[in-house]
Amino acid sequence: MSNDAFDTPSTASLADAVRRDDAAEVRRLLQQVPADTPGSQGETLLMEAIRQRRAASVDALLEGGADPDRVDARGETPVHAAAFSGSPEILRSVLAHGGDKDARNPHTGATPLVQALLSPEAGQAEVLLEAGADPDIADRNGDVPLHVAARTNGGAAILALLRSGADPQARNSRGDSFQVEYFSFPAHLLNARAREERREVVAWLKAHGVPLEKNVTDAD
Repeated sequence: MSNDAFDTPSTASLADAVRRDDAAEVRRLLQQVPADTPGSQGETLLMEAIRQRRAASVDALLEGGADPDRVDARGETPVHAAAFSGSPEILRSVLAHGGDKDARNPHTGATPLVQALLSPEAGQAEVLLEAGADPDIADRNGDVPLHVAARTNGGAAILALLRSGADPQARNSRGDSFQVEYFSFPAHLLNARAREERREVVAWLKAHGVPLEKNVTDAD
């Protein structure tokens, strides 16, 4: 028995074309198979193409009618998947085809911006912010993207969020602002880049009249 969720009579050929990133063949097969035909586990080929970073196939599927806002079993849309994918090209394509930049996971409340901040590759958050994503949407724990960036010691991401209008004093369900987690990383353990980012964050907060919390010192 195959473990391939798309090894079915209706999707096998289309799945093969998607994985080969053969956009012409994808378009031809979409004349016979609806773009959002799910595999045996309910996943669509658009999500498969995004996760495998098959940019040409993503474009072909979207042009063929794949829904950029379809929610999967985990509560993610193609925009969430594209935000995590590490491919700005794919993320821009999904957004250009009508994907909701602020879609919320119905289970966690997380937006694509959160997925971008959790991506192992940088750059995705900037794409969403340039597209007008709201930097202040909280998840079910009350965490906003600033909290997520702080938790991963993402100084550059914090600066991008602040410069895009994120509320620097937003507090989560524990009553904490992003400063609590961000400045909990011992300064002496940071590399040169992280230390410089921290100094820039402190400078931004001071320049905008945001009080520094007790775990922040001028040495930071």
